[in-house]
Order: sequence, then C-alpha cells, then structure tokens
Amino acid sequence: MVFASSGEVEGLLKSLKELGWEWEMMRRRWPNLVVVAHGPVTAAGAESLGVNVNVVSERFDSFQGTVWMLSKPS
Repeated sequence: MVFASSGEVEGLLKSLKELGWEWEMMRRRWPNLVVVAHGPVTAAGAESLGVNVNVVSERFDSFQGTVWMLSKPS
C-alpha cells in the first residue's frame, strides 16, 4: 500500500472507522502487507497516526523513487 501524503493515511483511517475497522485489524488480516511512504514527511505523518511504514522512498521528487525502492533487491 503506497501513501503519497499524510492526508491519504487520514482518509484511509477514516474510511476504515466508518466500516467498523481499525488499522491494526488490517495488519492482522493481511500480515504481509507492505506499507510504503512517498518520502520522509509522509512516513512521519503515517507513523504519528499509528501506521507503521515498511519502506520510505529516498527519492520523492517523483513516483519513480518509490518504484525504485520497491524494485531494488533486499
């Protein structure tokens, strides 16, 4: 799951709440879910909302940086 802004994280959490879900329920349901933040500001915002980020794009001037982070070997 890729977040490009903290607002997207907030929107997802609000939608989950309206459905009677919480973020931790999603993590338990899909334990292999990878959460990606499009840059450190988005990562910090997500973390402050309780969403743990697995990958932070180092190049966030375009989505190519995010794609690169996801495609590089571990």
